[in-house]
Amino acid sequence: MIRFLKILLIFFIVTAVSVTTNQLFAKSTFSGSRIRQACIDYVHKTLGNDAEIILKQTIENASFEESGIYAKCTGDRKALRGNCYIGIEFRKNGQLIRRLEIPVLIKIYKIIPVAIRQLKNGDVISNDDFTQVKKDITYYSDKELLNPLEILGKKVKRNIKKGDIITIASLERDVLIHKGDKVLIVAQSGAVRISSTGKALQDAAFGQTIRIKRDGSRGILQGSVAKDGSILITTK
Repeated sequence: MIRFLKILLIFFIVTAVSVTTNQLFAKSTFSGSRIRQACIDYVHKTLGNDAEIILKQTIENASFEESGIYAKCTGDRKALRGNCYIGIEFRKNGQLIRRLEIPVLIKIYKIIPVAIRQLKNGDVISNDDFTQVKKDITYYSDKELLNPLEILGKKVKRNIKKGDIITIASLERDVLIHKGDKVLIVAQSGAVRISSTGKALQDAAFGQTIRIKRDGSRGILQGSVAKDGSILITTK
């Protein structure tokens, strides 16, 4: 009887040790430094190495009581600028287990044309009026920024200070579409694009908003003038 009890006791001890060992082995742990580096790598992969990321707080370790957990960074590329968040999703077999929101400050830099002297209203821009410098463009939209070929020969619409970025808003734009022109209208919603034709109701340059009337319709629409002269209407 005593021998039987000893055997039974040894069995329970071995079983308890085995369970404890399995539980420790099953845990998945992601260190704060590992998550931090993943955020940095994600920003550079998405925006390029010229982007700068500043993490605003210490990131704690993330631990799970099971194995097989993997983590991935998520976010909208257009939203990755200024004060924003990077999402960290922890998943197993495709199922979301936990999500973290990591607050960050992202600065974006780009080599762009900058005035090397003060440019006044009415000046025509030449090669001697600007240089290309890497600047912080975090709070500029892509459509505001120009390359050198797009500013050469353009007339200044409002004064530009020395050192300022030369943007599309500071220059007179060539009229691309004239009132009464036949235009191609492209309506886009997500991945779906529908084309039709219509008539321009006003003059407009690239990037400007224009009023148009679609053929066969009395309604007036508004869209943005694309570089090729088509009118883009974007809906959510």
